[in-house]
Amino acid sequence: MGERLDYVLYYKGIPAASAHLALQRADSASALITFRTRTRTLWSTLFRINNVYRTWIEIKSGEPLRSEKDVEQKNIRQRLEVDYDRDSHTVRCADKWEFSLPAGCLDMLALIHRLRIEPPEPGDELNLWLHIEGQLWRARGRCTALEQERRKTSFSFEWGGGLKHRDWKTDLLTNRLVREGSVLEIVSGSGNRPVRISFGDEVEMRLRDRED
Repeated sequence: MGERLDYVLYYKGIPAASAHLALQRADSASALITFRTRTRTLWSTLFRINNVYRTWIEIKSGEPLRSEKDVEQKNIRQRLEVDYDRDSHTVRCADKWEFSLPAGCLDMLALIHRLRIEPPEPGDELNLWLHIEGQLWRARGRCTALEQERRKTSFSFEWGGGLKHRDWKTDLLTNRLVREGSVLEIVSGSGNRPVRISFGDEVEMRLRDRED
C-alpha cells in the first residue's frame, strides 16, 4: 500500500499552488492519508499557503481514526488535532468540542479514499455523512459517466449538526470546502484515481503526476 498523486491547484483558472495526496500504511490495521498544498513562488508573495492535512483511517472500514491539520497562511497559523472513537461513535478535539457521530461518518480525505476503494457506477446515488472541523454535513452525491471511461461524482451538502458557528478562524480550503450551496466534483480515471477535484467554480485540482 502506497501512492502519491501530484496536482496543480488552480484558483479562478490561474495555477496558484501545488498539491499532493499520498497514501501509506501506518500499521497492520490503519493507513495514513496526507494532503499538502503550497502556493507557488509568485502567489506566495501575495497570499502564502503551506498547509498539511492528515487522516488516519482504519483499513478494514475506511473510516477515520484521527486527523491533524497544520496551517501556515499569511493570515493564520493553526494546528488542530481530532480523535474519532469508533466504539462510542464520538468525535473530540481537546477542549473545543465533543459530540456524537452518525455511523459510518467520514472526513474529506476518507471520502476521497472511499471513492477509490468502493467506486460508484454511473447512475449510482450516494448519501454519506461528513465531519468537517466540528461540523456535520450530509453529502448527497450522484455518479455520471464521462468520456475515456472516466466518471464524475458530484456532491451537494446539507447542514447536519455539530457547531453551527466556529469561534475560531479556519483555513482557506476548509472554509470553502463544505457549506450550504457548495458543490464538490471528483472525476475518477484509470485505477479510480481522482484526476480532477473541484470546489465550486473557483478552486480546481488537476492531476499532474503519480508515483508508487
